[in-house]
Amino acid sequence: MLKVFILLVGFAVTGASCLNSTSVTEYTDEPIEVQVGEAQFSTIIRDDAFERAKGLSGTGALQDDEAMLFIFSGPDRQSFWMKDMNFSLDFLWIRDGAVIGIDEGVLHPDANDGKTARVGSPGPVDMVMELNAGRVQALGIKKGDEVVLGQVSK
Repeated sequence: MLKVFILLVGFAVTGASCLNSTSVTEYTDEPIEVQVGEAQFSTIIRDDAFERAKGLSGTGALQDDEAMLFIFSGPDRQSFWMKDMNFSLDFLWIRDGAVIGIDEGVLHPDANDGKTARVGSPGPVDMVMELNAGRVQALGIKKGDEVVLGQVSK
């Protein structure tokens, strides 16, 4: 009985924290244009706990001009893993509208001997952007590049 009670309390606390992490934008699943340095991406926003947990897991590859942007309510250290990913990624760690760190070529499990790769921000961030692996190098994205969120693109 005690185990059931603890489990239910755990679900209640987890659910409450997810409910309190409300969206920090007014965006929907419609992509928005996001500019990073000179590069432009059609970007899906993930700004609540449920959406961030799923991310790109289990999906097909992004197009070269597509990205996913995870928005958090405030700066904090963030970590991501490649569980159930079908393609490798580049990660941009963003704080206050600028790239503060980059992880390139993070391998999906099938390309990593079945191991689930994990990456973490170099410091507190308020956004994380995922791109197809190789896009950072191909587009010359670098630390310090400005990140500008645009309008919904249809």
